[in-house]
Amino acid sequence: SSGINAEWPLGPGAHMCKQQGWHQASRSGLSLFSDIAQHYIRNIGILTLRYSLHGGRYAPDLDDLGNAFSDLGIRLTDLQTMWSETEPNRGLPQVCSFPSQPISNFNFPEAPSGRPDYIPDYLPSL
Repeated sequence: SSGINAEWPLGPGAHMCKQQGWHQASRSGLSLFSDIAQHYIRNIGILTLRYSLHGGRYAPDLDDLGNAFSDLGIRLTDLQTMWSETEPNRGLPQVCSFPSQPISNFNFPEAPSGRPDYIPDYLPSL
């Protein structure tokens, strides 16, 4: 089986494997890894949402995520250890924050200096 090389595109799972020292991995192995990772990430999202809805909230918080991790047997200390021992991957592109900040295009005109006293300040200028 062919290893990780530049002839076929690498997905995030393959980048993670290569970063951890798996310089040779078969395409079928990476495909299986990707399917399992997708399954776990989907389950984490579903469980987090269920805990949030059970608490009467539509936006999950970190407590809901912690409960989902607990249900799946994921310990936060193990994640912290893995995070601290893994070197950052500098090869992946930066992702912009979402949602992006809205751009204000109201184009309010500047207030004229000679505004009459009988026109309140909260009204727009003419």
